[in-house]
Amino acid sequence: QAAIAGVLTPSVTSDPAAANDAAAYIARRLDALAEETERGWTGRFDDAVSSYQHALEKEPDSPQLCNDLGVVLQYHLPTAGNLAKARSMYDKALQLAARQLADPRVVGPARERAQKAQQDATANLAALEG
Repeated sequence: QAAIAGVLTPSVTSDPAAANDAAAYIARRLDALAEETERGWTGRFDDAVSSYQHALEKEPDSPQLCNDLGVVLQYHLPTAGNLAKARSMYDKALQLAARQLADPRVVGPARERAQKAQQDATANLAALEG
């Protein structure tokens, strides 16, 4: 959490190149967390939710962050309320990804992240509804 929050400083988020570098760093950190979770890591998922919410305050247009928050809610804290929140996060991820993919200015790694978020949110939403 501290590593991610440390990257999201005003000086970084006001500079587009630095913000893209920060987004790539955050994506790597989240991928590492996902790998640890798949290997059976049993971290504090309530803290993960707080971290994702904080990250979304800084990057509200991130479809990957929306999807990943949905994953924590769906798979690790699956109450009825959290499943409804997960559905909402997947829907938001799909909307954000579609908007980014429709924008011809979104290219390279940013486009790849939007495509991955779209794929992940689609699969997670299908699992939730299945």
